[in-house]
Amino acid sequence: MHLAALILVGLFSVQRMGTGGVGRVFGWIMLAWFGAIAALGVSEVHRAPEVLGAISPHYAVRFFLDNGWRGFHVLAVCFWS
Repeated sequence: MHLAALILVGLFSVQRMGTGGVGRVFGWIMLAWFGAIAALGVSEVHRAPEVLGAISPHYAVRFFLDNGWRGFHVLAVCFWS
């Protein structure tokens, strides 16, 4: 059985306890999940801090100046595929 299906079965089985009960159970699972994602992200940034340069809008401007209208097409494909 897939993990997503197992999670759904678990959620529906505690649904009779109300939204408060679901929040008490599932909230901790979500906190652990997002904590794991954050820890992995921080460790990867620590390993290669140059990736933070991607936050700079300079790269977006440079991309569109280098690629012209084709750059907008690439952006559209990212959002509508």
